[in-house]
Amino acid sequence: ALLEAVRGAMAGVPGLAVLHSFADEEYNRTSVLLAGEGAVAGALRACGVAYSRLSLTSHTGTHPTLGAVDHVSFSPLGAAPMAAAQASARGFARGVADAEGVPVYLYGSACQGEARKLREVRRSLGYFQGGLGSETRDLSDNPPDCGPHQLDPARGVVCVGAVPYVVNFNILLEEGVSRAAAVAIARSVRGAHVESLALAHGNAFEVACNLLLPRETPPSAVLEAAQASAAAQGVTIASWYTTNPSEEDMLDLEASCRAAATAGDAAPGATAAAAAPPRAG
Repeated sequence: ALLEAVRGAMAGVPGLAVLHSFADEEYNRTSVLLAGEGAVAGALRACGVAYSRLSLTSHTGTHPTLGAVDHVSFSPLGAAPMAAAQASARGFARGVADAEGVPVYLYGSACQGEARKLREVRRSLGYFQGGLGSETRDLSDNPPDCGPHQLDPARGVVCVGAVPYVVNFNILLEEGVSRAAAVAIARSVRGAHVESLALAHGNAFEVACNLLLPRETPPSAVLEAAQASAAAQGVTIASWYTTNPSEEDMLDLEASCRAAATAGDAAPGATAAAAAPPRAG
């Protein structure tokens, strides 16, 4: 299985803590959360496994993606500075471009010039309209920040960013709720700090949300807005869940890893990297 191979490849990386992983069968998508001084090295190893095992040309799943590894974000935890996440993101971007020959698009504080949002990069590459396509083509009209300008359709591209810690919050609707109703609910929760998409998930639809500043707009606030929209349309929300821990829980997990580290080992630091490749089908 892909996740086991990823974990095996990262084993023994100094200063690395693997804090969390989540796999979604319907989306065919897996995320892995890393922390510590070894986060860049660990993420590079994880991506190496993903690129060796996955191909977009045979990928199936209801969640959009731009690459065999869709995006890798670096986020400061607690009092860690954004500058540390920025340096990690830029170092990783150069490393994955050189090692894997994949085009890299930067977002957030990782950008060299004016910061771009992840959704802006995705929109420019067709993420919301079905992706990059299955043909080899030149990317010079929208050149990557690192790596080749030639698209390998099996690997796609990877987006790499430095941003505040994002919480992924999903709202599953009851079976039978229409796509139009799901889209309306997704629009109702969308805002400056909330990104949302209505996606097919099994026999139902789900509103998948990125909470960009979850302390200001927590899951409870998003759920309240979704429930109001659902009630206005006469439809029912079946369940809701997060796919990654809160920042506070991440800090607790990181502290547990630090406490368990033996004397002389490199202790995990406070920068988290989240690699999100599609899952092996």
